[in-house]
Amino acid sequence: MICNFFKRGGSYDRHIHFWNVSSDARVKSIDTGSQVTSIIWSKDFKELLSTHGFPNHNMTIWSYPTLNKTADIPAHESGILHSTISPDNQVVATAASDENLKFWRVFQNARKNEKFKNSDKENTGSVLGGCIIR
Repeated sequence: MICNFFKRGGSYDRHIHFWNVSSDARVKSIDTGSQVTSIIWSKDFKELLSTHGFPNHNMTIWSYPTLNKTADIPAHESGILHSTISPDNQVVATAASDENLKFWRVFQNARKNEKFKNSDKENTGSVLGGCIIR
């Protein structure tokens, strides 16, 4: 599949659409079953991570180019409003209307993981836990 652009649909669309910008043609669409609020590309793992609002409030990982769902991650009690990935492309931060900011180790390299394990003793908070932002 030749694809050089992907985007989410509108509030009620529930789809991720893949486009070939050279031909201006839609190549494929995925029905996610939930409102798509953001999409993150992992260049290291060649996977997409989509975040969702109503009704699931989860994150989903999709393999590329097969676009098979590889994981569903329950994330928040309400819709995810924003997500971003860390500069090292390993940790995803999500903010939701449940007033929580959460950090997720979604994409970890084995080599970088060893370095992180050694520094775990210095960490006081859980990366998978959330903290109230208000």
